Amino acid sequence: MDSLKRLGKTYAEIFENQSAKQIDIMCQALEKERGKFDSAIILLAGELRREQNLPNEEKIKTTLATKIREAAAFIIYKDLTVRSNKKPVIIASGGKIYGYGEETPTLSDVMRNELFEKCQVPREDIKTESYSVDTSQNAEFSAKILKALGFEDDNIEKNNVYLVTNGFHLPRANTLFKRYSQASIKPMNAEDVIINNLKFNKNKEKSQYYEKMIKTFLESPELKKMSQLDKKLLAIINMPFGETMIRALAYYLRSSQEKLEVPLITK
Repeated sequence: MDSLKRLGKTYAEIFENQSAKQIDIMCQALEKERGKFDSAIILLAGELRREQNLPNEEKIKTTLATKIREAAAFIIYKDLTVRSNKKPVIIASGGKIYGYGEETPTLSDVMRNELFEKCQVPREDIKTESYSVDTSQNAEFSAKILKALGFEDDNIEKNNVYLVTNGFHLPRANTLFKRYSQASIKPMNAEDVIINNLKFNKNKEKSQYYEKMIKTFLESPELKKMSQLDKKLLAIINMPFGETMIRALAYYLRSSQEKLEVPLITK
């Protein structure tokens, strides 16, 4: 798709808001499950990677940063289920990602499959929000799902909605969720969740796996770059029309079949 067509698609998506319409349809269906869950874990999507040495249907995986988010979400899910006797729902939020072709599964679908296959979280306890293109829409669309499930009702228990993402991403995500949701949301630093869990995890093999995961991530050069970029994005979304500008860029990038490196701010 050439740049002009992609630009047209960007404006069409923003002004016609087709994704929001799809979410509204989804939320109408979710109304029948209102009150079924007493806790919610919002799992924000990160990035995908392609592994060349795997069969086609298995090539698309989440990145390390996203795996940490998944691990933290599962730890919270297990703690609520086993220790607190709660009935939690995981809302995996993330749509298509650019650069992998139209047939690529959504981020939320990949996360749901990984949670089901690796952590044995029942599929019925995972709701997928598969239309968002950036953190702003993660917040907007997840807020609609929370409302449909009853988490904004006056009689609902407070502090029972957990927002899970990496520490570098949490300030921006929390800022945006406060704009869109009336639910009582508790921001959770995924790295801290895992590190705190290591103190109580008696499974040596699992503890070693988590320790290696966290150490690799915290020492990665990519973390510094992601942290710097997220600080710039947070500053932009707090400007007039800044959130709209970031969303437009996200739509534009994700309408491409090729992954484009577009520096948002060069200095």
